[in-house]
Amino acid sequence: MKKNLDIHMTVRMSEMEESFFERFEHTLAPLCQVLRYKGKQKVSYKSASESTSASSDGESDISVTQELNDHTRRLCISDKRKRGPEPVFEDSPPMEQPPKHTPKRGALKPVKLTACITRSKAKFRTPAKSAGRRTPGRKSPVKTPLSKRKSLKSAMKTPLHADPFTPGTRGALERMRYRNKVIEEIKSLDVVELQCLCEEDGL
Repeated sequence: MKKNLDIHMTVRMSEMEESFFERFEHTLAPLCQVLRYKGKQKVSYKSASESTSASSDGESDISVTQELNDHTRRLCISDKRKRGPEPVFEDSPPMEQPPKHTPKRGALKPVKLTACITRSKAKFRTPAKSAGRRTPGRKSPVKTPLSKRKSLKSAMKTPLHADPFTPGTRGALERMRYRNKVIEEIKSLDVVELQCLCEEDGL
């Protein structure tokens, strides 16, 4: 069986090869013929009669182009193209644009300064501009004279406003009032006065 199959397969393959080569030759035969006959073509020289006819044809073409050029040079636009009627839109007012104003070239007017600006500039002056002047808000400390100075004990014993009542005559309420008065009097004194009183009393 195997031998029969092998023989059958070889016969079949040979037939397929033959058919393939036949088809290949059939398709490539015209292409091979073209390639064989294709080569360098001979140069064909024109005769004198043909050259004269070609030159006459060229001269006729040149003359035609010259005539056309002359004719186009003579042409000119005499009438301008007329515009058609302008379209009219319903319920639309005409557009009106404000006229263009060009800025005038010249000297600018000086700006008027208000009173607030001048005051603010006058307040904030540099020390070079002030030229040794003192600022109005600043005060120099002044020492009180010795005749007006009072000791701390005398200030506590003798109040500024004389009161007929003493702390011993009344109760605790009067004592608190007297104490508050003395504290207020001490608060009203300056720092320099307090320092002098403390130095005198040895505190």
